[in-house]
Amino acid sequence: MGRSESGETQFDHTSLLKYLVDKWQLGSLGARTAAANSIAVAIQQVSRSGLLPFIRVPYTNLIPKDPDLERTALSHHQRAIEAFALFLASEESGAVGSVVDTLSRGARLLVRIRAWIGNVVKWLGNWLRKPLDNDRAAKVRATAEVARQQISNAQIDVAAGMLETAGASE
Repeated sequence: MGRSESGETQFDHTSLLKYLVDKWQLGSLGARTAAANSIAVAIQQVSRSGLLPFIRVPYTNLIPKDPDLERTALSHHQRAIEAFALFLASEESGAVGSVVDTLSRGARLLVRIRAWIGNVVKWLGNWLRKPLDNDRAAKVRATAEVARQQISNAQIDVAAGMLETAGASE
């Protein structure tokens, strides 16, 4: 147990719980926590300046480098959970172990089916979008050609005007 600077209030580990319950309006954590002294009286409120209210992260930094790989590959944590489930299955009785194993296989199958459906829908979207992309590319090419032609015509007009001006001054 500890004492505050003034030495009159006693604290123990439930004092921290009491403080957290009061600060965030948590529900009851039991009679001992309710009866404890909160450490709020011992905490100094410090006003800090010069801090950023938030950190702005560009959206492009949040996009994975290979989204397809991230959807299909298991992470280290996912593999650990799967291994733990298999361990539990081997430790438990045969019936419970087979249920866990069956659920694990079903979940893996469901994930694979969802990934496959996602890939099919993505391929279909790309296939459906291709004519639109081709049309846009054709419009860009046509617009660029018109712009080149107009620039060429303007250059010819400027050159002709310069020749006329030069011929008239001679």
